[in-house]
Amino acid sequence: MAISLSSRGSSYSRAIEAELTALFRRYAKKDIFFMMKRKASEESTAIRVTRGSSNVFKDLGLPNPGERLAKAQFASLIDDVIRERRLTQRDAAALMGIDQPKVSHLLRGSLTGLSTQRLTGFLTALGRDVEITVRAAPKSRKCGRLRVTA
Repeated sequence: MAISLSSRGSSYSRAIEAELTALFRRYAKKDIFFMMKRKASEESTAIRVTRGSSNVFKDLGLPNPGERLAKAQFASLIDDVIRERRLTQRDAAALMGIDQPKVSHLLRGSLTGLSTQRLTGFLTALGRDVEITVRAAPKSRKCGRLRVTA
């Protein structure tokens, strides 16, 4: 089963797609995602829809959702820079100090083993400034959050 989140095909979408596909495969047999109903004269499919937050990883109940979202956003920005500069994966790898297969994994959304610090290092190696701002969280939230903006 393929899950398509964006026609753009960014690393951000691919990272979320990889997580969703893995979860779907794990839970599909348990009917967590889909609920089937049968009426007396016809068969229909009902899909339970729930409005999500701005973080799909949080909605799915995955550990460290803020970090996962930030990593996916950093990967998307890296993908944008590589496309904008029309770099090959080999050229991007040379600039980032890694080998080409790791660039391929990163661009396909496989972010396991990559820290946010390493991803920000890749962005600076590709000629982007990374600015980190720390401020107090509003009183309406108990704890702070990690957010990536570009």
